[in-house]
Amino acid sequence: MERTGKMADSPDRIRVGDHVTIYPRGKKQTWCADFWRDGIHCRQSLKTANKKIALQRALYLEAQLAGGTFQKAPPAITVRQAVADYLAFLETEQRARKTLVKYRGILTVLVDFLAEHNATRLSQFTTVLFDRFRALRKRDHHRKTMYNEGVVIKQFLKWSKSRKLIVENPIVD
Repeated sequence: MERTGKMADSPDRIRVGDHVTIYPRGKKQTWCADFWRDGIHCRQSLKTANKKIALQRALYLEAQLAGGTFQKAPPAITVRQAVADYLAFLETEQRARKTLVKYRGILTVLVDFLAEHNATRLSQFTTVLFDRFRALRKRDHHRKTMYNEGVVIKQFLKWSKSRKLIVENPIVD
């Protein structure tokens, strides 16, 4: 029986383990991985044109699929949008007006700081940026104010992780 279709006659497809097949795609020959997860066909870019690196990434993906630890990348949400969603959540939870004003002020300053440092997406927020933010605020704020700001930012990031907007909370400790 003869197989038809693009996949059948493509010699560039390489099987990696039981779940993943990789192949070069497009003008730049970027490698992609094909696999099935929960009955859904998925294609994920391996973001490289180098075959050796593509194989390494495919092996890692295969291990995640086999171990059941594979998670889709979170959506690329901006920090500004995540803050707006968090504040809307707090309003829904009927937090006091004073609390909402305080949180809005702290998070607005954080968003502006991150924008100055070219970190507009939530996934770009790092521990180093948090440390720089605290160092900037330390100049003209009391120790207790800085502590309270840190608590608010940690709550925001914990909420973001619970909503799967980020894979890992960078300041969990």
